[in-house]
Amino acid sequence: MRRYCVNRWAAGLIAALVLMGVVPAFGQEASEAAAIETAAAHPPFAAWLPYMEGWYAAAYDTENAYGIWMVQFWDGEGSEIGWVMVNPVTGRIFNQQTGFYVTDDLYAGAEAVIGPFLAAEPSLLELMEDPSQYPFYLDYNNDLEGWGVYLDRGADSIYLVVDFDDDTAFTNPRLVHMWFSEVATYAEWVEANASKAAAAAFTNAELAAAVRSHQGWTSTAEPVEGDAWQVRFYQVDQLLAVATVDVTAYTVIDYQIE
Repeated sequence: MRRYCVNRWAAGLIAALVLMGVVPAFGQEASEAAAIETAAAHPPFAAWLPYMEGWYAAAYDTENAYGIWMVQFWDGEGSEIGWVMVNPVTGRIFNQQTGFYVTDDLYAGAEAVIGPFLAAEPSLLELMEDPSQYPFYLDYNNDLEGWGVYLDRGADSIYLVVDFDDDTAFTNPRLVHMWFSEVATYAEWVEANASKAAAAAFTNAELAAAVRSHQGWTSTAEPVEGDAWQVRFYQVDQLLAVATVDVTAYTVIDYQIE
Protein backbone atom coordinates (compact mmCIF):
# COMPACT_ATOMS: atom_id res chain seq x y z
CA MET A 1 0.00 0.00 0.00
CA ARG A 2 1.37 3.41 -0.94
CA ARG A 3 1.25 5.86 1.95
CA TYR A 4 0.54 9.50 1.41
CA CYS A 5 1.93 11.12 4.54
CA VAL A 6 1.29 14.77 5.31
CA ASN A 7 2.84 16.91 8.02
CA ARG A 8 0.92 18.66 10.79
CA TRP A 9 -0.22 21.73 8.87
CA ALA A 10 -0.50 20.31 5.35
CA ALA A 11 -4.24 19.69 5.57
CA GLY A 12 -4.94 23.34 6.28
CA LEU A 13 -2.59 24.34 3.47
CA ILE A 14 -4.36 22.01 1.04
CA ALA A 15 -7.71 23.52 1.95
CA ALA A 16 -6.36 27.05 1.50
CA LEU A 17 -4.79 26.22 -1.86
CA VAL A 18 -8.04 24.72 -3.10
CA LEU A 19 -9.92 27.87 -2.10
CA MET A 20 -7.25 30.02 -3.80
CA GLY A 21 -7.40 27.91 -6.94
CA VAL A 22 -3.76 26.80 -6.73
CA VAL A 23 -4.78 23.17 -6.24
CA PRO A 24 -7.71 22.48 -8.58
CA ALA A 25 -10.62 20.83 -6.78
CA PHE A 26 -12.45 20.34 -10.06
CA GLY A 27 -11.47 19.08 -13.46
CA GLN A 28 -8.31 17.33 -12.31
CA GLU A 29 -7.39 13.85 -13.46
CA ALA A 30 -8.51 10.94 -11.34
CA SER A 31 -5.63 9.58 -9.28
CA GLU A 32 -4.95 8.42 -5.75
CA ALA A 33 -3.18 11.67 -4.94
CA ALA A 34 -6.04 13.76 -6.35
CA ALA A 35 -8.63 11.77 -4.38
CA ILE A 36 -6.69 12.26 -1.13
CA GLU A 37 -6.11 15.98 -1.76
CA THR A 38 -9.80 16.55 -2.44
CA ALA A 39 -10.91 14.56 0.61
CA ALA A 40 -8.37 16.22 2.91
CA ALA A 41 -9.55 19.68 1.88
CA HIS A 42 -13.16 18.87 2.70
CA PRO A 43 -14.74 19.81 6.05
CA PRO A 44 -14.32 18.55 8.68
CA PHE A 45 -11.11 16.82 7.56
CA ALA A 46 -9.42 20.10 6.67
CA ALA A 47 -9.96 21.36 10.23
CA TRP A 48 -9.12 18.17 12.11
CA LEU A 49 -6.28 16.54 10.20
CA PRO A 50 -3.66 19.08 11.38
CA TYR A 51 -4.30 17.84 14.94
CA MET A 52 -3.98 14.16 14.04
CA GLU A 53 -0.22 13.84 14.47
CA GLY A 54 1.49 11.94 11.66
CA TRP A 55 -1.70 11.23 9.74
CA TYR A 56 -1.54 9.50 6.41
CA ALA A 57 -3.99 8.30 3.79
CA ALA A 58 -4.49 5.84 0.98
CA ALA A 59 -7.17 5.55 -1.70
CA TYR A 60 -8.39 3.22 -4.40
CA ASP A 61 -10.58 3.56 -7.47
CA THR A 62 -13.84 1.65 -6.91
CA GLU A 63 -14.16 1.46 -10.72
CA ASN A 64 -17.91 1.88 -10.43
CA ALA A 65 -20.00 3.81 -12.93
CA TYR A 66 -19.77 7.05 -10.92
CA GLY A 67 -16.03 7.64 -10.74
CA ILE A 68 -15.92 7.11 -6.99
CA TRP A 69 -12.66 6.75 -5.08
CA MET A 70 -12.57 5.52 -1.48
CA VAL A 71 -10.09 7.46 0.66
CA GLN A 72 -9.05 6.11 4.07
CA PHE A 73 -7.27 8.16 6.74
CA TRP A 74 -5.15 6.96 9.68
CA ASP A 75 -3.33 8.74 12.48
CA GLY A 76 0.38 8.28 13.13
CA GLU A 77 -0.32 5.24 15.32
CA GLY A 78 -2.23 3.49 12.54
CA SER A 79 -5.70 3.99 13.99
CA GLU A 80 -8.45 4.75 11.49
CA ILE A 81 -9.70 8.34 11.74
CA GLY A 82 -12.14 8.45 8.86
CA TRP A 83 -12.96 7.77 5.25
CA VAL A 84 -14.40 9.67 2.31
CA MET A 85 -16.13 8.63 -0.92
CA VAL A 86 -15.12 11.21 -3.51
CA ASN A 87 -15.04 11.84 -7.22
CA PRO A 88 -11.67 13.57 -7.65
CA VAL A 89 -12.54 14.77 -11.17
CA THR A 90 -15.61 16.77 -10.12
CA GLY A 91 -14.47 17.34 -6.52
CA ARG A 92 -17.79 16.06 -5.20
CA ILE A 93 -17.90 14.35 -1.79
CA PHE A 94 -20.61 11.70 -1.67
CA ASN A 95 -20.23 10.23 1.80
CA GLN A 96 -17.87 10.32 4.74
CA GLN A 97 -17.30 9.08 8.25
CA THR A 98 -14.97 10.58 10.83
CA GLY A 99 -13.27 9.11 13.87
CA PHE A 100 -11.35 12.09 15.23
CA TYR A 101 -10.22 12.22 18.84
CA VAL A 102 -9.68 15.20 21.12
CA THR A 103 -6.12 16.22 21.90
CA ASP A 104 -5.23 18.13 25.05
CA ASP A 105 -4.81 21.37 23.10
CA LEU A 106 -8.21 20.99 21.43
CA TYR A 107 -9.90 20.14 24.73
CA ALA A 108 -8.49 23.26 26.36
CA GLY A 109 -9.52 25.43 23.43
CA ALA A 110 -13.04 24.04 23.34
CA GLU A 111 -13.43 24.29 27.11
CA ALA A 112 -12.45 27.97 27.09
CA VAL A 113 -15.16 28.80 24.55
CA ILE A 114 -17.94 26.36 25.46
CA GLY A 115 -17.99 27.24 29.18
CA PRO A 116 -18.92 30.93 28.72
CA PHE A 117 -21.20 30.04 25.81
CA LEU A 118 -23.27 27.64 27.93
CA ALA A 119 -23.45 30.11 30.82
CA ALA A 120 -25.22 32.61 28.57
CA GLU A 121 -27.16 30.22 26.31
CA PRO A 122 -30.89 31.22 26.50
CA SER A 123 -32.24 27.69 25.95
CA LEU A 124 -30.23 26.48 28.96
CA LEU A 125 -31.16 29.47 31.10
CA GLU A 126 -34.79 28.48 30.56
CA LEU A 127 -34.03 25.16 32.26
CA MET A 128 -31.69 26.20 35.07
CA GLU A 129 -30.72 29.40 36.82
CA ASP A 130 -26.95 29.22 36.42
CA PRO A 131 -25.46 26.59 34.05
CA SER A 132 -21.93 27.67 35.00
CA GLN A 133 -22.27 26.17 38.50
CA TYR A 134 -22.23 22.64 37.07
CA PRO A 135 -19.12 20.84 35.84
CA PHE A 136 -19.05 19.70 32.23
CA TYR A 137 -16.99 17.23 30.24
CA LEU A 138 -16.26 17.30 26.51
CA ASP A 139 -15.86 14.89 23.66
CA TYR A 140 -16.13 15.18 19.89
CA ASN A 141 -19.27 13.58 18.51
CA ASN A 142 -18.12 12.21 15.16
CA ASP A 143 -21.60 11.05 14.19
CA LEU A 144 -23.05 14.57 14.54
CA GLU A 145 -19.81 16.38 13.69
CA GLY A 146 -20.02 18.63 16.73
CA TRP A 147 -18.67 18.92 20.27
CA GLY A 148 -20.46 16.77 22.82
CA VAL A 149 -20.93 18.33 26.26
CA TYR A 150 -21.94 16.30 29.31
CA LEU A 151 -23.37 18.80 31.81
CA ASP A 152 -23.18 17.01 35.14
CA ARG A 153 -26.30 17.56 37.27
CA GLY A 154 -26.53 14.06 38.70
CA ALA A 155 -29.86 12.45 37.82
CA ASP A 156 -30.77 15.60 35.86
CA SER A 157 -27.64 15.62 33.70
CA ILE A 158 -27.90 16.81 30.11
CA TYR A 159 -25.91 15.85 27.02
CA LEU A 160 -25.53 18.70 24.55
CA VAL A 161 -23.95 19.08 21.14
CA VAL A 162 -22.36 22.42 20.29
CA ASP A 163 -21.52 23.13 16.67
CA PHE A 164 -19.07 25.69 15.34
CA ASP A 165 -18.38 27.14 11.92
CA ASP A 166 -14.94 25.61 12.46
CA ASP A 167 -14.81 22.87 15.10
CA THR A 168 -11.12 23.42 15.82
CA ALA A 169 -11.06 27.24 15.66
CA PHE A 170 -14.24 27.38 17.82
CA THR A 171 -15.93 30.13 15.82
CA ASN A 172 -19.62 31.02 16.15
CA PRO A 173 -20.83 28.40 18.68
CA ARG A 174 -24.45 27.28 18.60
CA LEU A 175 -26.38 24.66 20.54
CA VAL A 176 -27.82 22.12 18.09
CA HIS A 177 -28.86 19.09 20.18
CA MET A 178 -29.95 18.36 23.75
CA TRP A 179 -30.68 15.01 25.44
CA PHE A 180 -31.87 14.44 29.00
CA SER A 181 -30.61 11.63 31.26
CA GLU A 182 -32.84 8.73 32.21
CA VAL A 183 -35.55 9.49 29.65
CA ALA A 184 -37.01 6.25 28.33
CA THR A 185 -38.73 5.85 24.99
CA TYR A 186 -42.52 5.64 25.10
CA ALA A 187 -42.39 1.88 24.48
CA GLU A 188 -39.87 1.45 27.33
CA TRP A 189 -42.07 3.57 29.62
CA VAL A 190 -45.15 1.47 28.83
CA GLU A 191 -43.27 -1.80 29.36
CA ALA A 192 -41.85 -0.66 32.71
CA ASN A 193 -45.18 0.62 34.02
CA ALA A 194 -47.06 -2.43 32.76
CA SER A 195 -44.82 -4.60 34.92
CA LYS A 196 -45.33 -2.26 37.90
CA ALA A 197 -49.09 -2.27 37.32
CA ALA A 198 -49.30 -6.08 37.37
CA ALA A 199 -47.19 -6.21 40.53
CA ALA A 200 -49.37 -3.54 42.15
CA ALA A 201 -52.51 -5.53 41.30
CA PHE A 202 -51.05 -8.55 43.10
CA THR A 203 -50.93 -6.58 46.35
CA ASN A 204 -54.63 -7.52 46.54
CA ALA A 205 -54.56 -11.01 48.01
CA GLU A 206 -57.91 -12.11 46.58
CA LEU A 207 -57.02 -11.08 43.03
CA ALA A 208 -53.53 -12.59 43.30
CA ALA A 209 -54.89 -15.93 44.48
CA ALA A 210 -57.53 -16.02 41.74
CA VAL A 211 -55.02 -15.33 38.98
CA ARG A 212 -52.30 -17.64 40.31
CA SER A 213 -54.75 -20.54 40.41
CA HIS A 214 -54.49 -20.63 36.61
CA GLN A 215 -51.36 -22.01 34.99
CA GLY A 216 -49.72 -19.94 32.28
CA TRP A 217 -51.58 -16.69 32.95
CA THR A 218 -50.48 -13.50 31.20
CA SER A 219 -51.26 -9.84 31.66
CA THR A 220 -51.60 -6.65 29.66
CA ALA A 221 -51.75 -3.08 30.96
CA GLU A 222 -52.46 0.37 29.62
CA PRO A 223 -52.52 3.88 31.09
CA VAL A 224 -55.93 5.25 32.09
CA GLU A 225 -55.38 8.69 33.61
CA GLY A 226 -52.60 10.17 35.68
CA ASP A 227 -50.91 7.38 37.64
CA ALA A 228 -53.83 4.98 37.09
CA TRP A 229 -53.33 1.91 34.91
CA GLN A 230 -55.75 -0.84 33.99
CA VAL A 231 -54.40 -4.39 34.14
CA ARG A 232 -56.06 -7.38 32.50
CA PHE A 233 -55.11 -10.97 33.36
CA TYR A 234 -55.68 -13.80 30.91
CA GLN A 235 -55.25 -17.52 30.50
CA VAL A 236 -54.84 -17.82 26.75
CA ASP A 237 -57.90 -15.85 25.54
CA GLN A 238 -59.97 -16.20 28.73
CA LEU A 239 -60.18 -13.03 30.83
CA LEU A 240 -59.45 -13.86 34.48
CA ALA A 241 -59.50 -10.49 36.21
CA VAL A 242 -59.33 -6.74 35.67
CA ALA A 243 -57.81 -4.23 38.05
CA THR A 244 -57.21 -0.49 38.09
CA VAL A 245 -54.10 0.40 40.04
CA ASP A 246 -52.03 3.40 41.02
CA VAL A 247 -48.49 2.64 39.86
CA THR A 248 -46.98 5.40 42.01
CA ALA A 249 -48.80 4.61 45.26
CA TYR A 250 -48.60 0.89 44.40
CA THR A 251 -52.23 0.35 45.40
CA VAL A 252 -55.36 -1.23 43.87
CA ILE A 253 -58.09 1.28 43.13
CA ASP A 254 -60.71 -1.28 42.10
CA TYR A 255 -60.79 -4.78 40.67
CA GLN A 256 -63.08 -7.45 39.28
CA ILE A 257 -62.54 -11.21 39.16
CA GLU A 258 -64.29 -12.95 36.29
